Amino acid sequence: MKFRSSFVANSSSASFIIDKKHLTDKQIKHIYLHIEYGQLKKFYKPYSVVGYDRWDINEDENHIKGNTTMDNFDMLGYLTSIIGIDKKNIKWEEGLL
Repeated sequence: MKFRSSFVANSSSASFIIDKKHLTDKQIKHIYLHIEYGQLKKFYKPYSVVGYDRWDINEDENHIKGNTTMDNFDMLGYLTSIIGIDKKNIKWEEGLL
């Protein structure tokens, strides 16, 4: 639990970046569809607010990146155990914005 000027915040922001040379086209597709594929694989059950747990995903020529201000969706677990990305290929940052 994190504390911030007289109120409690139990959520945090997070971000990741992966070099696309380590990914298949299918893995990239599943990163974009993390909510839908996570539900299909019974990895993820949505909270009460639909879409609230979705990560913002974008890419450039060499990298795919994701960020969120509310990390209710276990993206690291999803990337490694559901779509099979090697943890050493993920650069990860966490903390309050």
